[in-house]
Amino acid sequence: MESTNAYTIVGSSFSPFVRRLRLFCAFHNISYNWHPIANLLENEIPEVNQNNPARQIPVLITKNDGAIFDSSVIAKYLTQTHHLKALSWKDEML
Repeated sequence: MESTNAYTIVGSSFSPFVRRLRLFCAFHNISYNWHPIANLLENEIPEVNQNNPARQIPVLITKNDGAIFDSSVIAKYLTQTHHLKALSWKDEML
């Protein structure tokens, strides 16, 4: 998964949580690598399986901070990392 992008998003195109995160990145011009998976049980990406007993997607794999799970947590991480305006309660519920 080597790339110049600082992030890789792992998930399924069918997941609304993955789509939400990808739209968030597109809206804020945050580039990432896309690693689609069909089935988390068959997933062989160590960063996804590590510390993720619920096997949640999406997973944001960062070059500096490891893997981050849960679309809301990932959005907060990206908001802080890129010094974006904090999401309001209403925005978080979209």
